[in-house]
Amino acid sequence: LLSARLKSAFAQRQRRHGEGAAYCRAFNGDQDGLPGVLVDRFGSSAVVTFEVVGSVKLELLVQEELTRWIGKLKQLTVHRMTAKKEKWAQEGSEFTTSITRGDASKVRVVEPLASFDVDVLQGLVPGHWNYSLEALRAPLAQ
Repeated sequence: LLSARLKSAFAQRQRRHGEGAAYCRAFNGDQDGLPGVLVDRFGSSAVVTFEVVGSVKLELLVQEELTRWIGKLKQLTVHRMTAKKEKWAQEGSEFTTSITRGDASKVRVVEPLASFDVDVLQGLVPGHWNYSLEALRAPLAQ
């Protein structure tokens, strides 16, 4: 069931974004039927965030489905929640971050009006870059 939800979300992003699916929020937790799991795709790299302590058990499944969709991952970064306290109250300190594939800490983001590098080791802190802010960045790019 979990694998099917991941496959369905990835296929949906591919249909919706076409070539743009190479740079998108590929899986969005509750919205895609798997609370606490976020996947951001950066071409042949990805950042997976497990926002719930128990969701980290899905790491291998997520990695396997990502590899089926994208092919061999150039870089994979995983943010794992390690404390049960309110996540934003600790400003990201309840997360551990590791690069599980590759060795560079930066990934390239390509948007219609801009491209730039993001350091994936910054983790979950207020103001950290994410795809949901693309509309706010568009005027800056122009």
